[in-house]
Amino acid sequence: RSSFLADLANEGGGSYHEAGTASELTDVFMNILGSVSDTETTFVAPGRAVSESSRLTVGNDLYFPLFKPQPRAAWTGNLKRYELGLSGGAIKILDQSQKEAVDPATGFFRESAQSLWSESVDGKEVGLGGIAGELAKQPLEGANRRKIFTYLGDVNAGPVTLERRDSDYRDEVHLLNDGITAGLFPLAARNEVLRWARGYDERNENKASNTSGIRPHVGDPLHATPAIVNYSSGKVVYLGTNEGFLHAIEASSGRELFSFVPKELLSNLSTFYVNAPGTEHIYGLDGHLTVWHDDQGPIKNGVVDGSEKVYLYVGMRRGGRNYYAFDVTDPERPKFVWQAEGGTGDFAQLGQTWSKPIKTKIRFKGDVREVLIFGGGYHPDQDKELGAKRRNDDYGNTVYIVDAVTGARLWQAEPVGKWADMTFSFPSDIKVLDTDSNGLADRMYVGDMGGQVWRFDIESSHNTTDSVADLVDGGVMANLGSGTDTDSIRFYNQPDVAMINLEGERFLSVSIGSGWRAHPLNEQINDRFYMIRDNSPLSVPAGYGLLDGSSYRALTDRDLVDVTDRGGETLSDIPYGWFLQMEDSGEKILGKSITINNQLIFSTYVPGAAPNACEPESGSSYAYVVKIANGDPILEGGQAATDGDNPAEFDKGNRRKPLNLDGIAPPAIAIIAPNGSNVDSTILIGSEELKGIDFSRLTRRTYWLDKKRGPQTPAEIAAE
Repeated sequence: RSSFLADLANEGGGSYHEAGTASELTDVFMNILGSVSDTETTFVAPGRAVSESSRLTVGNDLYFPLFKPQPRAAWTGNLKRYELGLSGGAIKILDQSQKEAVDPATGFFRESAQSLWSESVDGKEVGLGGIAGELAKQPLEGANRRKIFTYLGDVNAGPVTLERRDSDYRDEVHLLNDGITAGLFPLAARNEVLRWARGYDERNENKASNTSGIRPHVGDPLHATPAIVNYSSGKVVYLGTNEGFLHAIEASSGRELFSFVPKELLSNLSTFYVNAPGTEHIYGLDGHLTVWHDDQGPIKNGVVDGSEKVYLYVGMRRGGRNYYAFDVTDPERPKFVWQAEGGTGDFAQLGQTWSKPIKTKIRFKGDVREVLIFGGGYHPDQDKELGAKRRNDDYGNTVYIVDAVTGARLWQAEPVGKWADMTFSFPSDIKVLDTDSNGLADRMYVGDMGGQVWRFDIESSHNTTDSVADLVDGGVMANLGSGTDTDSIRFYNQPDVAMINLEGERFLSVSIGSGWRAHPLNEQINDRFYMIRDNSPLSVPAGYGLLDGSSYRALTDRDLVDVTDRGGETLSDIPYGWFLQMEDSGEKILGKSITINNQLIFSTYVPGAAPNACEPESGSSYAYVVKIANGDPILEGGQAATDGDNPAEFDKGNRRKPLNLDGIAPPAIAIIAPNGSNVDSTILIGSEELKGIDFSRLTRRTYWLDKKRGPQTPAEIAAE
């Protein structure tokens, strides 16, 4: 051992390693590479269940999807449960001991924290505790064994299990389902891969004396937000990972009820099993989950009971071009219902399935239909730099409406005729509204990869004689970034839409930020945050955008007010909206905003150089809070930093504050939680609390008498 080199490494803030063989040297380099990327983090907002007693508030449980990048194919992931509670008179994230779980200095979990499913302190270690810890205890044999399913093509046959067929698992004649062929596993032996996928420590990763032990591992949920369903027997949490597993987790215990791997992702299991160093990250079920609970009965209590149905929908994001639908009415016995297969048939133009399916109702051919609405998806050609200029897409440039039960395509915006401007793909979630409160969707907003913002109007009286083409009208309401130094603006995020009543004016605010998600370190593009006014909030306009002479055209940046270096504007000064230019080089908006109490809240990411050559470029994140009317700062002392009568007090620095989280921050979420007879509120960005944004006073108990029906007894209500 060289004490000189060890001391040198210690003084320089580095580390010292010894290797005597080529194998040991490889291990050393892998450890060094691992330490560079070995950062516990989360890119998505935590999942939270709606309160069973009030749809306004959330329950007290929070579910955080976590991951740790690795220099190999398989990344470490997990899902951990914490609770909301009061500490020091404010809502905080609490651990199993009812202590504050988050370190305010780092914005991540404390070293001493113990999440609710964990048997011991798991702190900020991604791989400890959570559902990974529960998998370590779950048997792989017997009645309570893990149940892992796939689907091989025949919907009527139901799920196909990955489990064994007889008592002797090592009997290679009756090992596993014959439909899962060896050809799916080109890099490794079929039987070993499937044992490994079922949870056996086939590669002896735990360094035990044999390979019959349990491998407590969960793939990374890089972008997947968990979905929670309230069953009468308890809550169940659903989560997808990039190893291709859709997990169903019992919320009370963290026990896995089942997991599912689509047939299209079975071949990836071989790559994860081999887990070679330097492998490019592989994606699987990284899309957002949508739950449709068909809540029946006179009182919609948010709990699955009686004969009610529950459907679960998931996309693949970068993992592929499919959507999958499941019947999870019984979470112990899932059913595969349908899949929309991108690149073929009715879904030939469907790209990578980034867009979260929005469950709603419409009137179609005279009937009320339960439908899903989603964007055409992402085209991977948008990853190509090409001078950072935006580019046209030959698929993904459409919008779909499909039947939620059967998956049948009902309507698609073909990129010809009145939809000829659809030359860019739509990875974004679509904002769907019911503006007249009749229970049917009638409005949609979405941005695309070309910086265009679209408005669509759905015909609420569509009847049997109307054509499918008559179902939806619409057009480009804004074409942003075109012809300017920002001619590369892309919209990945769902527009944030709110009804605004201020200064005697009423309009819908359509708020959206740009940022090249495929290249977060890019500094060529000058990204912006926009608030666009839709001045026809409750009616279908004669045209979309701005009336220019006798015809309509899309709004551009020149029609909006640049408020980056100015404040105190009135709504009369901003007839069509405003925009903010991001302050730092490469600063971009990688998540959607939220509107609360006429305030806009969103997070940004700024790429930055590493502190030293041995650390990764994690960059930094900011939280912005501005007035929705004019983009004025609002953070100073929790109050507006601009006095309209005294513009000299304007300080644009009060629009944002730095976050402690390393890397890319997830979008902000609003938490409204009951506290006895009161209601408390807070804003979370990942695990970090954004202080000073109090909106609990805006919520109060409300009582009313429905005079249209008059008083009714519970029996009369139940009879309806």
